[in-house]
Amino acid sequence: MCLFCFSGEKLSQDEMGGKYGEAYAKYADYEAKYEITMCQAPGKETGCWCVSMLCLPCSAMKMRHRALNHIEPGSGWANYKCCQG
Repeated sequence: MCLFCFSGEKLSQDEMGGKYGEAYAKYADYEAKYEITMCQAPGKETGCWCVSMLCLPCSAMKMRHRALNHIEPGSGWANYKCCQG
């Protein structure tokens, strides 16, 4: 049995405090949504989900590369910094 506690509610002003609150506050009113939720992923994107779970380090590396090149297309690993988050 799995228990997930994901909320679709926006963060309150009280929840935007702390170490990262100011950085995330500018995205508080962002309305875009993913096509599927994290809870729906195993059923709707089974292949991708299974590969991601079985090959976690490889999929993390691939997603980091995609994120870096989404920000600056064609940059490869030039903008990579250890422990970027």
